[in-house]
Amino acid sequence: MSLRVRTYERSERLVVLVSCPACGYQFDRDERRHQHLGEHDPEDFGLNPLGEVDPDHDDPLFDDPVPEDYEQTVVVEPIRHDDASSFVDRLTSAGIEAGEIAVTDTAAVFGDHGAKRAITIGPRPHQEIPGLVERLTRSGVSSDSITVADAAEVSSDGE
Repeated sequence: MSLRVRTYERSERLVVLVSCPACGYQFDRDERRHQHLGEHDPEDFGLNPLGEVDPDHDDPLFDDPVPEDYEQTVVVEPIRHDDASSFVDRLTSAGIEAGEIAVTDTAAVFGDHGAKRAITIGPRPHQEIPGLVERLTRSGVSSDSITVADAAEVSSDGE
C-alpha cells in the first residue's frame, strides 16, 4: 500500500498528512494517528494491542515519508477574476519568478466549480515552501487563502 503525503505549515510546525492505507482517510501523522488507527486492527499497522509501535515491524506511517526531492505547489485562492493580473504583479514585486506563477480557474485546480481564479506558484522543493509562504503573508496575502499541496495533485495548466 502506498501513502499519499501532503504537508503544510501550522504554527511553525510542518504538518504531514498521510492517507490511511486501510481506508484512505487523511490525518496528521503526529497528532491523530493513534486516534484514527484505533478504528482499525492495530496489528495491521505494526502496533501491539495497546497502540504502541512494534519495533520489529517496518511501518511507513512512523517513518518520515517526505523524501528530499519532494515538491510542493503553493495555491492562493480564491481570487476575483478582475484582480488576478494585479495579484500576479504583487507576487512578482515580492520576488517570485513570473515563470512559476499560473492563473487558473479554481475548478481546474481543485475540481470544484466556481468563477474565481487560483494562483499557483511552483512546484518548488518542499524545503523552500515555508519561506515562500512567509514572503506571501508579508506581502499582504491572507494565510487563510494559502494552501500548500503535493505538486503532483495540483494542475496549473488547466487540465
